[in-house]
Amino acid sequence: MSLKAIAFGSIGTLIETSEIQRSAFNNAFKEHGLDWNWTRDDYSRMLLQSGGRQRIAAYANTHNADVDANEIHQTKTKLFDAHIEEHGAPIRAGVKEVIEFAKQTGRKLALVSTTSEDNIIATLTVLSGLVDRDDFAFIGNASMVENGKPAPDIYIKAMHDMAIKPDEVIAIEDSEPSLESAVAAGIRCIGFPGENTAEQNYDGAIVRVDALTTAMFSDK
Repeated sequence: MSLKAIAFGSIGTLIETSEIQRSAFNNAFKEHGLDWNWTRDDYSRMLLQSGGRQRIAAYANTHNADVDANEIHQTKTKLFDAHIEEHGAPIRAGVKEVIEFAKQTGRKLALVSTTSEDNIIATLTVLSGLVDRDDFAFIGNASMVENGKPAPDIYIKAMHDMAIKPDEVIAIEDSEPSLESAVAAGIRCIGFPGENTAEQNYDGAIVRVDALTTAMFSDK
């Protein structure tokens, strides 16, 4: 089958967000009167679990803290979105070229994420001028599926909505749980670690890279 779609699996495969996310978590903890501080090593380990709300809940459980994980996560999301809307975030290596390649060659673009819709909007604001919302054949968010990554649900929905088969799409993922989501849906996946996920396991990927190139997609 020929390649019909390129699926960016998270906002972190488009822009480098990890340290901005960690800072937003720590600032949200302060706003809620908590003395928690996630170091970079702490956060790197936590990224083995998908979902910020789930990370907060798990951390609270291990520290016997009675907190509203949903409320804290909402604060974190607002802080994160405000930061990247005001200051931007660096576009990851090769992303611009791959997006332009997809648009020029008629491949569909997808953002197969299970983050919040607010985070999606903030990310597309950063990418304004390179890609518009209408350039994506599919944009996922957390409200679309019952089970987030590493479950394959969001990829299955994306393929259904785009009317494509698993061998007609290549995914790009920046973490082990998200890679597992794509592989569980039968999709070939490129491992594209972010600055805090480099130590994770990408054995299920067809290749692991630090920068994207159009050659990864042009002969598929």
